Amino acid sequence: MNSQNERRRKRYAEDPDYRKAVLERNRAGRAARREEVNARARHAYANDERHRTRKRLANNSYRREGRAKQSERLRKRYAEDPEYRKAVLERNRAFRLAHRDEINAKARAAYASDNGYRARKRLTGNKWYSPEKRLAQVYGLSVEDYNGMLARQGGACAICKQPPATRPLFVDHCHTTGKVRGLLCHGCNAALGFMRDDHTRTSAATEYLLKLKRDDETK
Repeated sequence: MNSQNERRRKRYAEDPDYRKAVLERNRAGRAARREEVNARARHAYANDERHRTRKRLANNSYRREGRAKQSERLRKRYAEDPEYRKAVLERNRAFRLAHRDEINAKARAAYASDNGYRARKRLTGNKWYSPEKRLAQVYGLSVEDYNGMLARQGGACAICKQPPATRPLFVDHCHTTGKVRGLLCHGCNAALGFMRDDHTRTSAATEYLLKLKRDDETK
């Protein structure tokens, strides 16, 4: 039996006419027994927990893969086809116009209730949003306050003591209380974020680096 199945699988893989005939025969069989097949499938789905779990997992995986492939095709077409890109932009514009009140209401509700959304919109959501307004609304600082902090820090990052290379120093604040703590360069500000503002993590990182340095010096 196994050798016969192997021969059939080999022929199915190598013989297009045989493969076509098998697919047509299977399709015809399913069509002729559709009600019976569907009834058995519904009964198994309703009564067999393992069958139901397998079907759900398979369907979810199939849908995820299908969505990913479809999204990739659409992104490629959007990048390469000017007419398609124009049609998509016009369709999106028409949708926004038709649902403007609903979209604005959702945005206002999110802005009012979601601190993270509000901060992101203040920082990036408006291309006309000035640095002065950002300092005032996000951190409660005026430009004079910022410049005073910068002068007290000697024009340098509060941690690494280096002046900014290109970008101005970032305002560092406590994400729990909102209290402004100082001005940091991009690297130090990101490092605190990665360390989750946890002094035990930063102390452990410092000790780790010191140990490596001591090990190198004793070699």
